[in-house]
Amino acid sequence: IDPRLGLAFSSNGDGTVTVVGSDPSGRYSVVETVATRRRARSLALDASTHRLYLPTASFAPPPAPTAAQPNPRGAPCETPEMKNIRLAHFYLGVFFAPLLLFFALSGTLQVFKLHESYKQAPGSQGDWIAWFGQFHKEQAWIPPKAASARPAPPPATPKAAEKSLYAQPMKWLVAFMGAALMLTTLLGLYIAFNYPRRRKGFAIALGAGIVVPLALMAL
Repeated sequence: IDPRLGLAFSSNGDGTVTVVGSDPSGRYSVVETVATRRRARSLALDASTHRLYLPTASFAPPPAPTAAQPNPRGAPCETPEMKNIRLAHFYLGVFFAPLLLFFALSGTLQVFKLHESYKQAPGSQGDWIAWFGQFHKEQAWIPPKAASARPAPPPATPKAAEKSLYAQPMKWLVAFMGAALMLTTLLGLYIAFNYPRRRKGFAIALGAGIVVPLALMAL
């Protein structure tokens, strides 16, 4: 409602705005029907300029009707900038997914210091968890430091030390975060794979995301 002009406005969603005004006798009637874009429903009035604003999107032409969808609707048009952003997000996500999985796994294993458990075996050169942890920290296959040839003296209170390690809620939160990161990465790959038109690009990006890190590891 514009009280200064004595007009009321109604957005109809069908591409029109109805303007209603009153005459000196107090009777209301339609003054004008203004054309707008289809599906423009929300309406805002700038009382200082008496301008109406109706936000809406640009829609592509609807597809041909089918038995399953007799009244199809056109999808919102995508700007070139947004399309490029979505493509960059798609291919960057697929390319870096293998590295994300590796570093999320190796980081999660370090939360409870599993990469140091091999040191309990005298002379051990480190298991695969230790090697993963070393690569996580150094980004290179540097051998873990060999465990001492002599067995380390047992701690004074081994049960208390173990309890203190696994009884920290923050450690469990970080561990769950790493697991959630791996799960969401796998789900993202599944979603990306289900774009039929981008399946070839998906395979190339995923393959490159595996081959490139392996090639860099070998340098």
